[in-house]
Amino acid sequence: MAKTIKQHIPIFVSSTYTDLIPYRKSIWDALDKLKVGVSGMEIFGARTAEPLQTCIDEVNKSLIFVGIVGMRYGSIDEKTDKSFVQVEYETAISKNLDILIYLIDEEKAEIAPKFVDTGDPAKKLQEFKDALKKKHTIDTFLSPDDLAKKVERDLRRLFTERNFEIESDKLQPSVQPEQTIKILDKFNLMPDKYSGSEIELIINFSGRPEQVSQGKCDALHLRFGRSIARRIDIIHPKDVHKQFNFLDRLFAEYEGCEFLYDSPEDKQVKIVAKLAFGEERTEVIQPNPYAFAISLGTRAGTIKDLKTGEVYDSYIRYIPRKAIIYVKTIGGNA
Repeated sequence: MAKTIKQHIPIFVSSTYTDLIPYRKSIWDALDKLKVGVSGMEIFGARTAEPLQTCIDEVNKSLIFVGIVGMRYGSIDEKTDKSFVQVEYETAISKNLDILIYLIDEEKAEIAPKFVDTGDPAKKLQEFKDALKKKHTIDTFLSPDDLAKKVERDLRRLFTERNFEIESDKLQPSVQPEQTIKILDKFNLMPDKYSGSEIELIINFSGRPEQVSQGKCDALHLRFGRSIARRIDIIHPKDVHKQFNFLDRLFAEYEGCEFLYDSPEDKQVKIVAKLAFGEERTEVIQPNPYAFAISLGTRAGTIKDLKTGEVYDSYIRYIPRKAIIYVKTIGGNA
């Protein structure tokens, strides 16, 4: 079957504008090397049509809709009382376009207060985000660079699924070892700041899947009883596991568990994994509680907080945990 050259695929990028200018630019730069037909408000210019109608006309000409949602609901269409972005999205739905949705990470992304809606716009924005989460497998972004990488990655996957040809001279290799190591190094030094960042790896599995304890699930924000882990060997970037010891296992939850469980040991796969960090809460029992209690003047089997005076049967320790969590495979076999 002949493949279609992807340069003629029209893509519409939808978002509010002023608050997301650097994010839109990063997407534009990333897609420019793909030579696809990108459309958005940057290229509308002067037209006789109403602004919203111009947007709708461009969505109607597109095959792929990329929706970027930050912390502003945006300009309102008086006829529908919905934002331009929501009307553009609903137009894409009605045309049955391929849709990719990205929501800003509200906990970790840096957002200027002037770009955060309050009151009724904030309520409408949250309702819109909730509707997007129910209908789509959304992704989140931390920075312009993070967003651009995810959009490019997902478009490459979509091109493969739709049988569009990716010309090798127009794309960088999907797994860049220097870039991956740089992200891992930053995460290793500042894990809370870079938690949620994504990396691409080529791996194979070793050993059987393992259950994940409730303490570790809580630390890594996984669902206890719906998560598993499995040992992995990283093929690319080469020897990266020697630098970062938390890369010995891959965690997954929900449908990702089926992938970890079913993958054979001799199959190399290219994956996207999310970096995760948290503190595991562990209760520690004193090995000789009687002697320890006597020294503090408390009852046997307890310990006393000398600062607050509270008495405990044990003490709590918080252990930092770093891990990688499965997000998706890329293009099947590596």
